[in-house]
Amino acid sequence: MYTNTFNPFKNTTGYLVESKEKTIAYLTDCAGIKDNALELLKNTKIDECYIDACHAPGYPDKNHLNYEEATKILDEIGAKKSSLIHGSHETLCYIKDNNIGLKYKYVEF
Repeated sequence: MYTNTFNPFKNTTGYLVESKEKTIAYLTDCAGIKDNALELLKNTKIDECYIDACHAPGYPDKNHLNYEEATKILDEIGAKKSSLIHGSHETLCYIKDNNIGLKYKYVEF
């Protein structure tokens, strides 16, 4: 699944893993999702979805989503459980320091 829409020089791959027990979408290092890939995700019953949300809004990066962009995509996909991944330390500190409430949580390791 080709996921990067804003940087035509960097192809990225999203993964849709299906088993008998669950379906997981893993979308990392992307700056958006192509329309055909988004339609596929929207038309699939996804149990868990993980999406790149590296930066805070306003950070200039054509390779990663910010948490507001990622939230909009997760809302469109409509998975049973959705999570943000790949948050930079600057972004995570910014969220904490500014008491920003997020609709979806970052996965912590």
